Amino acid sequence: MKSYIKDVIASQLQKAYPSDLYHFDVSVKWLPENIRKVKQDNINAVTFRGVGLPRDYVTYKLEYLDNGTLKKNNIQVYVDVEQKLPVALRRLSSGHTITSDDIVEHWVNITKEDGMFVSQPGKITGLVVKHIINKENPIRWNDLRRLPVIHPGDEVTLLYYMKGIRITLNCVARQPGAIGENVRLYSRETGKMYIGKVNGKSQAIWKKTL
Repeated sequence: MKSYIKDVIASQLQKAYPSDLYHFDVSVKWLPENIRKVKQDNINAVTFRGVGLPRDYVTYKLEYLDNGTLKKNNIQVYVDVEQKLPVALRRLSSGHTITSDDIVEHWVNITKEDGMFVSQPGKITGLVVKHIINKENPIRWNDLRRLPVIHPGDEVTLLYYMKGIRITLNCVARQPGAIGENVRLYSRETGKMYIGKVNGKSQAIWKKTL
């Protein structure tokens, strides 16, 4: 029964995820005695109980017939996963702008890895390393940021919207920021610091007054 359930789950994974990007090794560690006695023909369904990519120890729901009665049991399955991902060819320091020469695709075991991995190398060339990425490590999206369009000392127009009215305030950037990032801004006019979300070169939308 273990072998049958393993084959069913492996087949499901192969259909759901392309074999040129994912490799799976499925192990059914233990089955209750009542399930071990069930005939293969009486297995109705084997369903993943989680969300997203099954990996590490996960739970599957087994539906089967027992003397004509439909029954359900949860079983624990171990799924070892390898994914073909861009990895760093060398140690990439914070602030480095990524080029195609910095990355190569390798098979990486992601069974116990966390985070959202970059899967397409072409999408990250030109982005800046936010956190150090060691050699041969897979690259996560939170390791990267866009190139800043605002730099410390830049004049920035801070936009404030209230009940359909737009108010602008001239500020000076206190830190760099890419589009979509929050930056600290200082206004000489008010003598106050603000947090603004960068929405273009030399422009930010008010988020908070400090």
